[in-house]
This record gives sequence, structure tokens and C-alpha cells, in this order.
Amino acid sequence: MATRASDVRRMAPTAYPAVGTWATIAWQPVVSVLSPRDAVADEALARFSDGRSPLDWFGEARAAGTDDELESILLETALRNPPSKDPRRRVTLNVTPRLLLAPRVRAVLDSFALERVVIELTEHEPMPSSPEFTAALKSLVDRGALLALDDTGRGYTGLTQVAEVRPHWVKIDAGVVTDCDTDAVARASLSMYVRVARRVGALTVAEGVERAGQLTVLADLGVDLAQGWLFGAPQGAPPAVRVEASPPGPAAVVGQ
Repeated sequence: MATRASDVRRMAPTAYPAVGTWATIAWQPVVSVLSPRDAVADEALARFSDGRSPLDWFGEARAAGTDDELESILLETALRNPPSKDPRRRVTLNVTPRLLLAPRVRAVLDSFALERVVIELTEHEPMPSSPEFTAALKSLVDRGALLALDDTGRGYTGLTQVAEVRPHWVKIDAGVVTDCDTDAVARASLSMYVRVARRVGALTVAEGVERAGQLTVLADLGVDLAQGWLFGAPQGAPPAVRVEASPPGPAAVVGQ
């Protein structure tokens, strides 16, 4: 029987007791390229009160063996507080592929309906190749979730992963998108990702869109969706949601 999210904190002594506020979940819209005023989804983005990046926090948490707990707390907070009640507007969540097999993370995902959820598999670690990981992805899809490859073109996410995972969304990294309106090589690189995504039946999402000229190129190349400051900053409306829990200090996180 699946573990409920309410049981997550009882699974082991927690490094993140429920006192204080140390992080927020901000939301950034994902819009249609052809109709930029229409948001189709909102991405949950963690922001930490000490000003350090999510990469710093998760790196230290992994060293201490508490990254599954950190990720599960952030996921549960986002799932409990979707920014829109529109059933057609999805919530996109960044998930470390390895942690999809972690009991804490699985317990949270098992406790919520996933018909509006997009699971973004992050690029910071290699994708597991085990049968258990494949089964975990299938289970999410069977429950209505969509799969996305985050930051495709950076880190461990590339064309090989697109072919292997066959995601519903291919999110093209901002580094691929940034010069598409000023550089022919950048535009050709972006076009390549669009063609591969179409071959596997995936929608494309351009990340880091900041200029109207980029949006014009995205439309010309047939990119489906876009995300970036041109359409709204992560700290904008709807308001960020507080995470009511306090972590250990940095020294405790890294086990010093």
C-alpha cells in the first residue's frame, strides 16, 4: 500500500522540523508561443531565504543524505498550493530522476492527483537506467502526469535522453535559446531540438525567453510553448507560497 504524504515526516528523524520559514515556492508561467497571453502551466521554483541557489541547497543536502526529504517537502508544498484553479492549467515540478525511487518522494507523489502535473526530470545527474526507474515513470504517466526533460541541451539532458525517455515535453535550455534571434548557428541548433522533439511526439518549450525577437524566431521554427521573463518573473503573481519548515544550518547539512 502506498505511503501517504502525511506519513512522510514519520519515516525517519527529520532534519527539517516544522518551525519557521526558510524557503518559498515561486511560480513562473509557461505560455503558448502563438498566444503568449495564454498561460498553459506554471512552474514551481524554490527560492531560499539565505539567498543561496537550489543547486547549493541540494548539493549540501545530498552530501548529508537528506536530499530526498528536502525535495519531498518542496514538492508537497507546491502540490498543496497550485497557483491556478483552472483544471486546464498544469503545474510543473522539478524532480531529480534518482529521487523518483526514494520512498519520501514517492509518498508525496502518491498522495496527490496528477492529472494536472508535469514532472520535469532535471539535468544535474545521469538518468537512472534501471527497470525500477522505467516502472516509476510509467506509473506517473498512467496516473495522468506528463513527463518533461528539463534544460535539454545542458548537463545530462540531451538528444539521447529525448530518444530514451520519449517525454511529452522537451524543455530547451536557455543557453540554446538566448541567441536564436541574432545568430544563425544558434537558430539552427534550436531547430534541431524542435525536429527531434517532433519525432518522438513531444511539445517543445523554450526556456529563458526575454526578448520579442526571440519569440518571433520561436514561432517561425514551430516551438510550441515558452517561458521566461518576457512573460513573467518567478516572483510575480500569483504570490509565492511559504514553506513552513526550518532546515539545519549549512554545517549540519553537510555533516560537519
